[in-house]
Amino acid sequence: MKYGKMSSMFNKNNKLKRISLGFAAAIITPAILGLSAIACSRENANEFAAKFLFGSDAKNYYNSTTKTLDLSQTNLKVIPQSAFSWKTLLRLFTINNQGDRKEIANGIITDQQINIERIILPESLELIEKGAFSEINSLKTITFGNKLKEIQDNAFEKNSIEELILPNSISVIGEGAFRSNKIKSINMKDLVNYSVLTKGVFANNLLTEIDLSRVTRIESGALSQNKFTKLELPASLVNVDVDFLDYIHPKMETLAKVKLTILDKTTSDKFKEALAADPSHLFEIVSN
Repeated sequence: MKYGKMSSMFNKNNKLKRISLGFAAAIITPAILGLSAIACSRENANEFAAKFLFGSDAKNYYNSTTKTLDLSQTNLKVIPQSAFSWKTLLRLFTINNQGDRKEIANGIITDQQINIERIILPESLELIEKGAFSEINSLKTITFGNKLKEIQDNAFEKNSIEELILPNSISVIGEGAFRSNKIKSINMKDLVNYSVLTKGVFANNLLTEIDLSRVTRIESGALSQNKFTKLELPASLVNVDVDFLDYIHPKMETLAKVKLTILDKTTSDKFKEALAADPSHLFEIVSN
């Protein structure tokens, strides 16, 4: 299989990325999505992915017709850091093309494009580590197992996920885990163990509504850059950063503000004070 001039892609913007999370921007270095990250099992990320994508068994895991990576028949408990990220896979295929030229999963790569539209994860899976599936811009659908407890930072950042259906076993989702997708809906009402929206976790998506009835904490930028016109913060939600909708944007750009109905009086007063001090916040308060 020919890969084209893939090696040139490794010079692609290695500068620090400044991610807007309200008025205090967070610095995310390329190391978060590192190519040589070491997993809990001490396997190199490249070696981990190669087990499923190289050799005669690769056809058991990747279907080129449906563009599906199916790990459901494995007994994995952990997907290691950066294991299937765009950078890791591109590096893996490039090294192979320049060296051993082992047989790889048919159709999984075209030039620099990783052709994975769907991922099916095993029932045994409990942890997805940092950046594990980041920057696979063809990825639209994920089927999670029912034992998954934690998804770490940036795990699915910069994909094309449209509908996010998480298992009710999930309790922790790290910062920026689903940032910059195309998510229109999340099954928040089903997530009985998930209560903290971390920094940037669902930022830069297409959400128009979200159920916050089980949420107890919302951090900076957690829901920024979506399509909300209104939101209700229930009385049980008393720990909310005032910049949870904010992000850095060009000064000349006029943005619509989200109408907030805040049912807890202390939280409402806090937001009113914040807005009086800084009218540029991307919300307005609706009287109860």
